[in-house]
Amino acid sequence: GNVLKEHQNKLEVEGVDISQTVVHAQNRSITPKTVTIGEVVANRKKYESTLVKILNASFEAGAPTYNGTNGNLSITDGTGTIKHYAHPEAVFKDDPLPTSPVQSITGFVDIHNQNVQIRFRNPHSPVNDVTP
Repeated sequence: GNVLKEHQNKLEVEGVDISQTVVHAQNRSITPKTVTIGEVVANRKKYESTLVKILNASFEAGAPTYNGTNGNLSITDGTGTIKHYAHPEAVFKDDPLPTSPVQSITGFVDIHNQNVQIRFRNPHSPVNDVTP
């Protein structure tokens, strides 16, 4: 059967047989919740796996690409700092960062071990998770 559990401080479902999953909807958009980085960090469990939008965000100085340092890039908004993790296979990881600050960033809140992260789906069109 399926088991809901925490692994590395992240909520996961274990034992899912993908052949038994059912698609209930397609081509639907999710409106992100506008929050500050301070709110996300203070309420990590509340925002885990939630699509959020952060306004007036700045990327760490000296980082040339979305990959940052070994896949991690610090982002600030004046209320706190959060990491963005770029998967090694992300098609945008080596793309240059826009000039900071940007109007907004959008992504899913993720927790890895004790670290709160934001994960972009794609900073470019058609998703546009980063608005310069």
